[in-house]
Amino acid sequence: MIFRKIRGKSKGLIIFVAFTFVAAAAFFGISTYISSRSQRGPLSGVSQEDTLISVNGEPIKAMEFLYIIEDYYSYLQLMPSNDAMELQNNIVLSLIQRVLLLQEANKRGIEAVVTDADVEEVIDMYLLENEISLDELVTQLRASGDSLANAKHRVREGLQERESIFAVEDFIKGSVEVTSEDIAKEYEEVVARIIYISTFQKDEGTAFDSAIEARDKLQAGEDFEAVAVNYSDDFYGADEDTGLVFVKYDSYLEPQIIETAFGLAKGEISEIITTIDGHHILKVEEITEAVGEEFEAAKPALEKEVLAKKGNAYFREWMEELIESADVEIFDELLAGYYWYRLADYDKTIKNLTAAVKKNPRNFYLYDILGHAHYYEGNIQKATTVFADAIEEFPAETELRFSFIDFLYSTGDHTRMEKELETIIADNSEDLATMQMVLSYLHLMDSVENIEKVNSIIEFLLAQEEAMQEEDPELAEEEK
Repeated sequence: MIFRKIRGKSKGLIIFVAFTFVAAAAFFGISTYISSRSQRGPLSGVSQEDTLISVNGEPIKAMEFLYIIEDYYSYLQLMPSNDAMELQNNIVLSLIQRVLLLQEANKRGIEAVVTDADVEEVIDMYLLENEISLDELVTQLRASGDSLANAKHRVREGLQERESIFAVEDFIKGSVEVTSEDIAKEYEEVVARIIYISTFQKDEGTAFDSAIEARDKLQAGEDFEAVAVNYSDDFYGADEDTGLVFVKYDSYLEPQIIETAFGLAKGEISEIITTIDGHHILKVEEITEAVGEEFEAAKPALEKEVLAKKGNAYFREWMEELIESADVEIFDELLAGYYWYRLADYDKTIKNLTAAVKKNPRNFYLYDILGHAHYYEGNIQKATTVFADAIEEFPAETELRFSFIDFLYSTGDHTRMEKELETIIADNSEDLATMQMVLSYLHLMDSVENIEKVNSIIEFLLAQEEAMQEEDPELAEEEK
């Protein structure tokens, strides 16, 4: 039952790894299989046999990337440039991870045992999914100059690879231990209300003044929910219906918020908590402590949950270190540039993307990454030039212009930032979502005149939307 066991596993960072036994390539070989397909995508014209990636001296051929990317090609055509690049990078990363894990398996002497029954099960599933008989498969294999024996050999190799990878992961996770404190923290929970005053929607001074006003009203005895309605800019993780936020030790909240929540008594209101996102005030409504019969009954299940979480986290960290220490070369500038950008090696990013831009001049997202790479390297002047050239080349790309605005904000160039925002206002005055985004940036700069202008546009668009809703609810929903 090895195939069903494999399909039921969720394995850490191995996102897109394609093993040859799960598709036609298992039976006909990757090279033959790719030859029968269109070979579209970012590596068009590249020979299948070319080395695309080298991992500690071990080559990964272009055909392995092409084999996977073909299945995503139709999605790539519809994706925004950043999502398409992320997908391609995930495929590159998965291929690298696969080789590294197999190298680790070899280093540690791990070799999976695959039985004849396991191989037959894969073949039976392939026949069932493709609605063909064994005789028909044999005929197809012979027509391509292959044999059933060779196909079974490839299936066995694929199964051995995958089980070896799982064995390495299980070995690494095996060093993780769970303490009684870990189990208690997994059980404990604080239910709170939150007031969130954003420093993205208003400047720091105004935001902090609002936070002080809200705190003073609460200390004077005003109702927390009423103050939240008047001062809070967003739910910030709270349930939109109840206004409650459920805080665990591993919640996706800022550490300061989690620490404060667990330090308060029931009914207690916090002081102002300042994070990178703004200012927050909490009121604790309920506390679940790790005591009592319910906690004791839940311990066995909690231990399993904690073991899985800690194991996955430890394996991710170990895998990241393995990748960072590996000798990796990627022989395609576009794929290499994004890969090194994601690993924060900006020198390699710049080298590869400078070449990639020349070969892919219509991909505006490459300019975005290149500009940020120069910025992170400390070359603000070069970054500004890259962004400015890109804006001139792609004036209608609002997404690119917003990225440039983010960059300008980080450098403190508010004058150029406001100029770019005014261009977006002029070009997108009928787009409600864009205008709302523009407004958040204008608040950061305290640009009173433009704030009034954009507020008027938003009010008009909202009124227009409301009128449309009254006239034709179905059409209005489609327009949204």
